[in-house]
Amino acid sequence: MSKLASKKRKSSVLKLKVLIEDLTYSEEELVIGVSELSNILKEFSERIEDNQKEAFNNYFFGNDPVTVKPENVTLATTTGITVHSPKKDNVNSTTKKPVVEGWVKKLYKQIVQRSHPDKYIDFPIKEIKEKFTNVYMLAVESYQHADVGMLLLCADEVEIDTSNIAESVQYINKTINKKNVRLSEIKNLIGYQWYHLPDNNRLTFLESYIKQLGYKFNKEKAAAVVIKNRQKRKVGTRPEKLRVKRNQAK
Repeated sequence: MSKLASKKRKSSVLKLKVLIEDLTYSEEELVIGVSELSNILKEFSERIEDNQKEAFNNYFFGNDPVTVKPENVTLATTTGITVHSPKKDNVNSTTKKPVVEGWVKKLYKQIVQRSHPDKYIDFPIKEIKEKFTNVYMLAVESYQHADVGMLLLCADEVEIDTSNIAESVQYINKTINKKNVRLSEIKNLIGYQWYHLPDNNRLTFLESYIKQLGYKFNKEKAAAVVIKNRQKRKVGTRPEKLRVKRNQAK
């Protein structure tokens, strides 16, 4: 691999690492925003006219609302906060595994050999144990979905040389494009937008949103609901548990 090609590959790997970090943050922010806005709307439904209540609840929550969790949030394009129960896996289903090339399977085995949690059971440094466990889990998921770009990233994390793979940049860039699409989808959802709204804009946003859907709005009562359900965080900041320095992704 030429120096120019090597630089392009390193640049693509770094872009993917930073993008994954942004996507992780955004997904967490989306879940927090959906949860907070859903709680507000549930309380707000108690304050609307009785003849509107059933329609309001069905519109926003359906007949079987559930607790919002990252793994069971399905966001409708209309409201952005529709929540559905998680689907149970069909044990009798025969899902075909994606076909991967021989070198991909070989690379996957190398990653697993270097990152398997069993190798680090008694390892004294917690951070390194967590790193390799995360790489292992990500590699397994990526292989199951034939995401070669993510596998190449995992290989980079465990210091496996993939410079001999001519198409590595194309595979990584393909994964970058997929992640960017998902990131754009998240940022267009109302739960994510709610998370990033400054406090002084939230009531106006909620009033406009509710009135647009044809429901009556009491500003004073709504203000009390918004304040009650406000999470203890600064709007526009990353969730504390996911705040990671950018240089850690390099």
